[in-house]
Amino acid sequence: MRGWMIGLLIFFGIVAFLFYKFATVSLHFHIPPSPEEVQAILEKWRVYHAPNGEFSAKFPIMPQQVSHSIVDPKTRTTRTYEMHISTKPDGSIFSVIEATYSGDFSAPEAILKKTVEELFQDSVYKYVTSMKMVSYKGLEALQFNIGNDQIVIDGRAFIHNKSIYVIAVIQRVENFVPQESEFFFDSFTFNGPSETPLKP
Repeated sequence: MRGWMIGLLIFFGIVAFLFYKFATVSLHFHIPPSPEEVQAILEKWRVYHAPNGEFSAKFPIMPQQVSHSIVDPKTRTTRTYEMHISTKPDGSIFSVIEATYSGDFSAPEAILKKTVEELFQDSVYKYVTSMKMVSYKGLEALQFNIGNDQIVIDGRAFIHNKSIYVIAVIQRVENFVPQESEFFFDSFTFNGPSETPLKP
């Protein structure tokens, strides 16, 4: 497996660990929050500025940052991963990962699909329900939805300034609140110009 994929798998291994460690809500009947309750909750989210200055986003709880670097045994190049993970008391996870490395980004759709497919293969998240290219923050992005009868994952993957970003929300089915995912994705903002614009 390619070195940069190892780093991404490490990231989602951490995410999976946190999810199962902190997800304590029962699988019994769950009453979804009203629109008013959701709005009140979202108003309490906090703005997070990435330490490297690349982006800002709103999280339910200030995320923890984990950095990881590996050296590709074939190319001897270094891949650096900046991971930002926020976990709610109900176990829901809101995460942003930036993978920086030297690579060929001439076929973004193929790269992003391969990234998502390899991230979730042989895992409990392997049930892809939809995957399509969309416009996100002025970039070509892969919108993906993955889930089974217990877990829902909503995500966006894209290339920005020669880095791969994966933004994902992981929730148990009974805790899934679509407005939270959309709010999280909408709040994500780059702090500088993009060198990887959406193709006309």
